[in-house]
Amino acid sequence: MNDKLAVCRIRTDFKNFNMVMDQFIEKIPLKIENYKDIKIISSFITNNVFNFDIEYSCSDQNIKNIFENVMEEIAGRPLKFIIELKPIYLK
Repeated sequence: MNDKLAVCRIRTDFKNFNMVMDQFIEKIPLKIENYKDIKIISSFITNNVFNFDIEYSCSDQNIKNIFENVMEEIAGRPLKFIIELKPIYLK
């Protein structure tokens, strides 16, 4: 499978956002990159949304599952969040 580029956004309510924000820079990227099919190019926070520019070589659903698993693992309990994946097309 060819590598694809995308922006992955994780939206959560403000309470949950504050809970995971401290671990954002440190733990989320490290745990995500433990999966072989994904590489984080950059990560940043805007308007209470976690943003990841990623390169990946698996299905979009697998990417969403990876981010869901990591978020739940870090929080230690289920969180309310929405994961959006927006492809980046290079011309």
